[in-house]
Amino acid sequence: MSGTSFDVRFWKIEARKGKGTTYRVRWIVSGRPFGESFLTMALAESFRAKLITAAHNGEGFEIGRAS
Repeated sequence: MSGTSFDVRFWKIEARKGKGTTYRVRWIVSGRPFGESFLTMALAESFRAKLITAAHNGEGFEIGRAS
């Protein structure tokens, strides 16, 4: 499936503990999950804020590839 959608939902940032803590940003576009990991909470928050801003500005999100 490819194209764009405006049906986007965002999840809270999730801390993932292992050898070191990483932070995962997760969102869903038309029922398809996406995610991106970051080394710091600040980077994760910044990325999530950019996604939310794009959604509020009416930008479409790609549904062609999942992360």
